Amino acid sequence: MSKRVMTAIAGMGAAVAMWAGCALAQTPPAASQAAMDAVYTEMNCMYDGLSEDQRMMIFDNYFDPLDEEVKEIDTFMDKLQTSCAAKYGWSKDQRDMADGIALHGAVVDVAILDLMDAGLKDGEALFDVWDALPDDDIDHFIDETWYDDKPFNDRMKALLLAAGVPNDSLSIENALAVLESISLASTAQDIWLTAKGL
Repeated sequence: MSKRVMTAIAGMGAAVAMWAGCALAQTPPAASQAAMDAVYTEMNCMYDGLSEDQRMMIFDNYFDPLDEEVKEIDTFMDKLQTSCAAKYGWSKDQRDMADGIALHGAVVDVAILDLMDAGLKDGEALFDVWDALPDDDIDHFIDETWYDDKPFNDRMKALLLAAGVPNDSLSIENALAVLESISLASTAQDIWLTAKGL
């Protein structure tokens, strides 16, 4: 896993904790669809700015980072972050969260395509698995300690196999990365929306 991904995970964790405290103090009003769409456009600014090749490079370096490619990723991610932050006036926490949303969104996109090439019939099945996870499991994906938790990994593997993920080590690794990445990106998006009062 690349240094930037690890930094994004750590930064998102801190930002989520801080924003959650602020959000819990608010009683958000009913939001118009236009307001929701505007906030989604803002927080997905970096993700939407990634090309297909850039998303592939992020995914390829998620598990086995190559120094030269990581430098290239850092360069285009920094440019995207600078552009989006200037456009929307983001704070440091917002920049961290948008960076993570982009990185983990790219991982989800490419990993699901790879899994479907490997025999997964329905990419939406992984979202169904994630939707059914209790909050404690999602929190475990976010807190970074799940990597060495064998009972947790075994339980997730059983859920993934039941959802149609091929039973080989690479497919399971990719599917677990999808669950981790959905947990991180979706939680950041939810906190962002709530902190915006939506």
